Amino acid sequence: TRLHGAFGTGADAAPFTGVLVIAPHGSGKSQRLRLAANLSFDRFDATPLLKRAKTPPKAKSALTAEIALTAKDARIGSVWTQRFLLDAAFDHRLIVRALNFHAAGALVALRGMRAASGAITRAKLLVAGPDAARALALLPDPGVLPAGLRANRLLKSRFGAEIVASGSADKLATGAVLHLGAMRVAASPTVNLTAYTARGPVSLRAPDANAVLRSFGYQAGLSWPGPGSIGLRANFTAAPNHFALPNFILSFGALTASGRLTLDTQGTLPLLTGVIDADTLALPSGARLLALANSAMGKIDIQLPSIKARRIEMNGTEISDDTVIDLDLAHAEPKLPPVLS
Repeated sequence: TRLHGAFGTGADAAPFTGVLVIAPHGSGKSQRLRLAANLSFDRFDATPLLKRAKTPPKAKSALTAEIALTAKDARIGSVWTQRFLLDAAFDHRLIVRALNFHAAGALVALRGMRAASGAITRAKLLVAGPDAARALALLPDPGVLPAGLRANRLLKSRFGAEIVASGSADKLATGAVLHLGAMRVAASPTVNLTAYTARGPVSLRAPDANAVLRSFGYQAGLSWPGPGSIGLRANFTAAPNHFALPNFILSFGALTASGRLTLDTQGTLPLLTGVIDADTLALPSGARLLALANSAMGKIDIQLPSIKARRIEMNGTEISDDTVIDLDLAHAEPKLPPVLS
C-alpha cells in the first residue's frame, strides 16, 4: 500500500502512486504468480502499452496481471487526453478491457471482453461530442478523409457514434450507429478482420436533402434536388479495392430510385458500374449537369448502361418520361441523350 514509483526511465519517467498485490494463483503445474495493481499518474504516455495490445501471442508467461491505471493527462500517440482510465489484463499479451478518456472535446469509452480462444465475446466503443470536425484529430491519420469532407459544415455538428462487436476475427458480428446533427447512419455487417472484408445492411436518413447538398457547396433548393429528405436502405459488400451495393433503395429530394452499384478501385481510375431504375430522376440544369460530368473526367470512370426513368425532371420541370439512358464517362466525353444536353 502507499506505493510510490515511476514508469519509464530518465526524463520520460512518469511518477505514480498506488497499491500493489502479488500472490500465487492456481495450484500444481498450473500455478502462476498473479499481480494486481491500481496506479495513479498525473501525466502518462500510454502509447507503448496500447501498442502491446497488437502484439501477436507468444509463449505463456508464469505471471498474470490485472492493472487499473488512471491519469489526469495521458498521451496516446500524438493526442493528449484528460481523465484517462485503462483497465487491462495480461500474461503473454495485453488485453484492454476498458479504456476511457476525454480528448478533442469528445468522450471515448471502450469496453471489451475476450474468450480464452481469443474471440471477442463482447465489445463496445462509444464516441460522442459537440463538434465532429474537432474530434477528427482522434483518428490515427485524419488525412484519409478528403480535405473537402473535413471542412464540411455538417461536421461542425454534435455527434455520437456507437459500435458493438462479438465473435471471432474471421466472423465478427458488428453493429454501428452514427448520429451527426440530424443525420443518422446505421449498419450491421459481418466483418472478416483477416481478409479485410465486410458485408451486411446499411441505412441512412437525413431530413433535408437541400441542407446536405449546400453543406458540400452545391446550390440546392426547391427546383433541384427538390423538397424532401434523404433515405437509403441497402445491402453492401466491401473488400480491398472493391465496394458494392448489390441492391439499394434511395430517395434524395425529388429523386426516387433503386438498383445496384459497384465501385472498383484496382485500375488506373476508380470504376463505377451498375443499373439504376428511377421512378423520378431529378436533375439540375443541363449546364450544371455537364459541368459535374466534366469535373468527373480523369477522376473516375462511370459506366451505367441502363438508367431507366419513368419521369425525368430538370430544375423541377418534367422533360421526359419512360426514358432509358446509357451513361458512359470512361475516358471519353460525356455521352448524354439530346434532351439532357
